[in-house]
Amino acid sequence: MDRININKIQEKDYLYNSCNLYYDKYFNSDDKGQLKSFEREIWMIGSEIIDNIRRKKKKRILTDTLSEELLKVIKEDKFGRGRESFVMLLHYFKNNPNIDTCLATLLDDEQLYAFAIDELTILKNFKYVDKVQKILSEEKVPWRRKVAERYIKKSLNNAF
Repeated sequence: MDRININKIQEKDYLYNSCNLYYDKYFNSDDKGQLKSFEREIWMIGSEIIDNIRRKKKKRILTDTLSEELLKVIKEDKFGRGRESFVMLLHYFKNNPNIDTCLATLLDDEQLYAFAIDELTILKNFKYVDKVQKILSEEKVPWRRKVAERYIKKSLNNAF
């Protein structure tokens, strides 16, 4: 892997700039792949962070600075599906109110809403049942439907 220096992820703009470097290096307007080259590289950056948190139990890297850097990458639409792995990190920052706001916003992002719903489920944040039910009623992709169904089912279990 080694797309990033894990010791620098706390530095302001390090993650964002790293993603930009891969975007600039691999962006190709003729890329017709389902997962474009730059998206794959950016996705792997988030995956490296996930691996480091899980493998090394580096809870000390879970700072407000890192969460703000993740949010900055997630908000950058040009990074496309590469942002998925960054969304999958948000539940680690459950005490940051900006995370809730971001996840609520992502429910309107067609590329990321299934990942946002999954994070909301992990966080046991069931304030968005109506929105998720609307998404479910229109969703055709099986795995996305399952994520939405799981959220609704768990919201019912938590209602008691």
